Amino acid sequence: SYDHRAVNGADAGRFMTYLNALLSDVRRLTL
Repeated sequence: SYDHRAVNGADAGRFMTYLNALLSDVRRLTL
């Protein structure tokens, strides 16, 4: 099962940065 404790701040930050970049790309492609 997934353990939330396995995700530290650095990993969470990288994931959010990735999501933000992905969303920005989608917005740019749809405009």
